[in-house]
Order: sequence, then structure tokens, then C-alpha cells
Amino acid sequence: SITSIIAMNVNLRAVSKKLDVATRTFFFRLGYAIAEAPLKTIFLSTICVFIAAIGALNFQEETDGGKLWVPQDTLAIQHQGLRDSNFPGSIRVNQIILSAPGDEDIATRKGVLELLTLLEAVESTVSSSSQAYSEVCERTIYGTLEFCQTSSMLDIFFDQDYLVSDGEGKASFTGTIRAKVETLSDDEVRNALFDGPYVAWNNIAVLPKQFMHGYGLLNSTSAFKMLIILSNSDEEAAYDWEGDMERELFGADVSYDVYVATIRNNQDAGAAQTSDVPLLTIGIILAVIYICHTLGHLNSVQSRFGLGICAVFAVVLAAIAMFGICSLFSFYGPVHTMLPLLLVAIGIDDAFVIMTAFDDVKADCKNGVSERIARGLSRAGSAITITSFTNAFAFFMGATTRIPAMRY
Repeated sequence: SITSIIAMNVNLRAVSKKLDVATRTFFFRLGYAIAEAPLKTIFLSTICVFIAAIGALNFQEETDGGKLWVPQDTLAIQHQGLRDSNFPGSIRVNQIILSAPGDEDIATRKGVLELLTLLEAVESTVSSSSQAYSEVCERTIYGTLEFCQTSSMLDIFFDQDYLVSDGEGKASFTGTIRAKVETLSDDEVRNALFDGPYVAWNNIAVLPKQFMHGYGLLNSTSAFKMLIILSNSDEEAAYDWEGDMERELFGADVSYDVYVATIRNNQDAGAAQTSDVPLLTIGIILAVIYICHTLGHLNSVQSRFGLGICAVFAVVLAAIAMFGICSLFSFYGPVHTMLPLLLVAIGIDDAFVIMTAFDDVKADCKNGVSERIARGLSRAGSAITITSFTNAFAFFMGATTRIPAMRY
């Protein structure tokens, strides 16, 4: 009813007024205590910061993209864990995708041959440091056969009845597959892709769902994926070779779209993020200069340049405490590089609010400095508290995501 709604509004106003009075009273007393003992306040605040900073002894930086941007409860991460436990840091897995525009079906003889053309481009790649594919790849031996390790739907087309030798008299992986596929029709290729058997040349099961887009939904696919596995024993040589492999693949004679994701790209992305740190530092310095000039007035009496420096120093202490506390529960990632600038922006905004309130009180109040500071903080404290809770709630909502880099 209307009466109950009116009563509810009255009660809400009463609660709001009581909260406002309680908040103003708290910040008045806090401001008065600070004004009466400023050195003691600075000393106790600094001690608290140093205690919180002890947590930085547990500081850990995370640069692994898989741990930063992929939810850790996924099947892919579980498989990656098994791989890392059995082959710790020994291989580099690069991905190649052959995709047809407009979701065209490439589960055909032409599609398989174009995927094979990409693998042949990989095999022919020689780096600028004269490293051939056979020198940087991870090799696999099965019986009398020894090839560079790859994973794709091409594996199911290797047939020793069509065995082809290379110029050195050794079995050719791509040559044998080409000899087999060129004898097949589109229907035979499609039957092999969707009916199996899914067994590679080294008697390892091939999982078609990992290498064909949309497998299991329709007897067609618009994209093939292929994994090129390199040895990580010489990381610099593999890094150089991957760059030349990309150029070879993008220049391959295929009619479909080619996408490449290499370990080199991931490393370059990390280096690019690191290169932004100087720009972030310059941004913080510019923000400090702006703060020191605008917090007061442009004259020698009311410049408040020292106050601006102190406000920035307070933000630095807050950042130290934050890194210490957060290091106990989380890791440091690329997203956190923006936090110093964010802290400067939020912290200095609060300083502007306090100084504006202090100036207003100073004009109206003829009492002592301690009471003016107390009244100023009483006015500004409520606004600062509300905005702080709003910011905290926004960060808390961000922490509900499954992406680790955003969550922590």
C-alpha cells in the first residue's frame, strides 16, 4: 500500500541520516586525532606499511600465458600438465590452421593436399642462421621409420605401401602422404577423415576432434589444425627458425587462409608488454607534476608543492602495502603493471577532495587548525568512503572471472 511505501521511505531516510552522522562523527574524530599528533600518525602509518610489506617476501611473477589467460580447471590445462610433467621444457609446440573463407567444406582431396603443402613449406624452411627443419624439430622413431614430430589429420594418410624416399634414400613423410592422397577421390578422403581408422604412422591414436573444426556435428569441416613440434634444446635456434617458418607459410601456394601461432609470437608479446614500462613511468611522472601544480595555487605562498609530493608519497606507501598483502595470496602478472598509475589517479583524487573540503571549512571557520582539519575530513570522509567501496566492489566483481590474470 501507499502507507507502507511512505513508511519504508521514511525508515530508509532515517537509516541514511544515521549512517551519514556516524560517518561524519568518525572522520571528525579521526581528523582531530591526526591533526593533534601528525608525527605520531606518520610514524604509525609507516610502521604498518613496513609490516604489510613483509608479504613481498612471497612475491611471485607469472609470465606463463597458459596460467594467466586460460581457466585452470579446463581439460586443455590438465593435458598440458601431463605434457609438462613428462617433457619439462623440452619441446615448443607451434600451431598452424588452414581455414576456408565462408565456412567452405575443406574435407576434400584438395583441402588435405593444401594442408600437406603447408607441411612441405615447413620442411623446406631454413633459418637465417642456416638451421634446417630437421635440425630443430623433435624427432620420433617407430620401427625403421624416423620423422620430425607433427600432429594433424595427415597422419592417418601415411601408408607404407606408398613409401617414397627422399634424395638421401630415407623415407619421406610428406612424399609418402602425397603419393597416397593423390590416388584418392573426395569421397575416399572424406571417409578416411570421418570414419577412420584414426591411427598415425607410429601407431599413436589421432584425435580428429582436436584437428578438425566442427568434427562430430557434420561430416564436413571448414578448418584443419596442425601442430609442429620443435626441440627446445637450443632455444635461440628454434626462435630464429620459427620466424622464417612463418614467412614460408604465408608465402605458400595455397588458396585457403593460413594462420600461425608460434612460441616466438608469445615471447615477442611478453617483450612488447615489458617495453611499455618506460611509457608507464613517464605517465606517472607527468601525473605527479600535474598534481603538484594544481593541488594549490600558482603562487609562492599557496603553491602546496610539498603537499603534492606528500600526497604522492602516501600513494607510494599504499602501493608498497598493497604489493606486500597481495603477494601473500596472488601472483604478479601483466595486468598489474597498470596498478601504479591507477593508484596515483584514485589516491590523488581523494587528496583533491580533502583539500577542497579543507578550503571550504577554512573560509567559514575561525577555529584552530586541528578543528579545521577535523571538519574538512568530516566533510570529505563520507565521499571518499563511498567511492572507495564502489571501486572495491568493481574490483571484486572482476575477481569473479575465471581468467586468472583478471581474477588475481
